Amino acid sequence: MTNDQNSLTRRTVLSSTALLAGGSLVGGEVLAADGSDVAEASGAWKQLQGDAAHTGSRATDSLGTAAVRDAWADVEFEVTPAGSTGIVVADGVVYMGLRLGDGLFGAFTTDGSFVEIGSSTMGGNYKLTPAVADGTLLVPTDEGLVALDTSSYEAQWRTSNPTFTTAVVANGSVFVGEDTTDDGNPDSLVAYDIADGTELWRRDVTFRRFEDNRVMNNVQSSTSPAVADGTLYAPTESGVLALNPSDGSAVWSSANDATCVSSVSVHDGTVFVVGTAETTSVYAIDSNTGETAWRHEMSDVGGYDPALTLAVGAGTVATTTTEGTLVSLDAATGEERWIEPGKTLPEYDVSFNAPPLIADDNLYVNLDMDVAGGIVVFDAQSGALQNWIPGVGGEYAMAHDGEMLFTQGEAIETHPDPPAAPTPSIEPEQTTPGACVPTTFAVDFDEDLTDDDRANLLYEWDFNGNGTVDFRESGGGFVRAEHEYEIGEYTARLVVRNQYNQTAEATTTFRAVECEGELDPRIELLTEEPTAGEPITFEVRGEGKFDSYNWDFQGPTTIVDGDGDDRSETVVYEYTEYENVSVGVEDIYGRQEHAQMNVFVAPADSDDSTDDGSGSTDGGSAGDGADDCV
Repeated sequence: MTNDQNSLTRRTVLSSTALLAGGSLVGGEVLAADGSDVAEASGAWKQLQGDAAHTGSRATDSLGTAAVRDAWADVEFEVTPAGSTGIVVADGVVYMGLRLGDGLFGAFTTDGSFVEIGSSTMGGNYKLTPAVADGTLLVPTDEGLVALDTSSYEAQWRTSNPTFTTAVVANGSVFVGEDTTDDGNPDSLVAYDIADGTELWRRDVTFRRFEDNRVMNNVQSSTSPAVADGTLYAPTESGVLALNPSDGSAVWSSANDATCVSSVSVHDGTVFVVGTAETTSVYAIDSNTGETAWRHEMSDVGGYDPALTLAVGAGTVATTTTEGTLVSLDAATGEERWIEPGKTLPEYDVSFNAPPLIADDNLYVNLDMDVAGGIVVFDAQSGALQNWIPGVGGEYAMAHDGEMLFTQGEAIETHPDPPAAPTPSIEPEQTTPGACVPTTFAVDFDEDLTDDDRANLLYEWDFNGNGTVDFRESGGGFVRAEHEYEIGEYTARLVVRNQYNQTAEATTTFRAVECEGELDPRIELLTEEPTAGEPITFEVRGEGKFDSYNWDFQGPTTIVDGDGDDRSETVVYEYTEYENVSVGVEDIYGRQEHAQMNVFVAPADSDDSTDDGSGSTDGGSAGDGADDCV
């Protein structure tokens, strides 16, 4: 790497938290990496959503109900994550498309070793998911499709027209959407020989184009075709077009006239796609006839509609929108099984900027939130939250090689011996919780936890003990929860979930009572002639059921009787001065207030006492708002 390239890189420590991969196995379902009926023997994930059919799913017994851990936690690389692509995995190499210097393309081995691809510039901008087949790495760019040898990473051939779809490979042919017009609209679906780049055929096809300014200079992308069962399926602006992959001739066009706004996914004789007509819907289309088997209308799609991508597996169709909607449908009927948000993550404004992924009946999604991102794992069929790991993932497609899940800069693998979650305890911080103030719960643990230990925890609060999770938050630092109660008896419950999906819980039962009386403290000076070097006693008087005190003595003083948190405190001032004395108090209901006074401390040989001889305390009452509940 040259000095100029080094100047464009920065050191990024690739560390992550772990993900759960529990759940039942999907028996009999296999990943066909080339879209044929031949199951992929190795753990490859060679194309967008795993294979040429874009299923986005894998059935593997390597995960099962075992917990997982970060495989690259202690690995460091000099990379610039900007300008990334979706991820594919082949022959032990994870192609993440991390941009290095001026257009170079980077990757990593599955054990975390860095691989620099391309001794010269790749040429053009890239953000679409690459593909690997027959010893060739295919990278779509806005200057053409680049084919690299996976042994030497030297360019073997390249095309001259901008590509706006991912490259789909099946039976030695590469299929890609190209722009060959001056108006910027893609107008061709082209087939190339993967061996030497020879053009096999070209057909006019218009894909839906999407602006995306997240990478470089408004790189545009579109939906992508797929291959399954000997047929090429192209998502177009007028529905799905089924073609013969050998010559590009039409087999059928779908009966609906919806504009396809997702890549197609083909599974078990059905073509799935998101289309927009009067409304946006998920369509299930018979792969033999082009007839619509069912249609499910989606809501909350939003104004910004990038190319959405489906995941199909475990009897489930899952799709997402950038407006924060994740929909899980029954693949056979289109019936909605569950929808997110509102089911498990109600407290965040979420959006999903990457395709979902299904493995072992678990649904993985990248989460983009107003607070923090992360990867969320659901049970694909029930929607039950399996895990939520903040701070990992990204905006691009994930990959799963059967043993590890790969996201941008992260590798997560199985962990054979998951540790137990730490045991929490919770108590209301108020001695007597009152209905006039929110009840605050403090969390403690039976063991000492590091900051990293806390950061990997998920807290699930059930404030009323009715079995419903009312609030979730991720760990880090000291965690408190606050809830407003009416008068009555309650049992609050906290479940702590670690990154291995192990849980521990705590409950506390208490009564929220009616707050009685006012909280109106004042300070009284009990020493008649305050003198430097002599003990001076102050005490809290006034209205209120006082429970705690926090004294503050201005000036050089020494407490000789008390701990600074008693109702009465005795101090010695070093020399004469006008001084301020203040105290913060809290009553048994959790209300807080303060009082203060000024005192003149006379010299040791003086007969003077307080400033006015009365020991007054700012009118003998607290400041404004003393009657307010805080």
